Amino acid sequence: MFVWVLGVWVLGASTCVGAYTHYYTHSLSLDQVWTVNNTARGIEVPATVPGGIYSDLQDSGVLGDILYRFNDEEYRWVGYENWTYTKRFNVTDDVLEKKDAYLVFHGLDTVTDIFLNGELLGSTE
Repeated sequence: MFVWVLGVWVLGASTCVGAYTHYYTHSLSLDQVWTVNNTARGIEVPATVPGGIYSDLQDSGVLGDILYRFNDEEYRWVGYENWTYTKRFNVTDDVLEKKDAYLVFHGLDTVTDIFLNGELLGSTE
């Protein structure tokens, strides 16, 4: 068994991440619990995928009710920060023996860099 680490670096707050790998007859959903962090502010919290950064921060108690009074203005800083979503997952030897593997994302939003085990796979603008 081999552990892969998938990291998605996201600039901005309108983050919606969803991914799965497809290995011909094998598929592995990467939805559910990820980790999101912001090193500049020292924030690291669990993240739900698919989902968004505001929901993740609110669910973890970093932000209060986004719709309460002037919180929409108070929380604008979230949109100006860099957020990294990370997911660790295991693949079996039979998957590693495949010639090709596909990593498919649905709903990447804003500017992203996608890494697998520290290697840049691609970017969006």
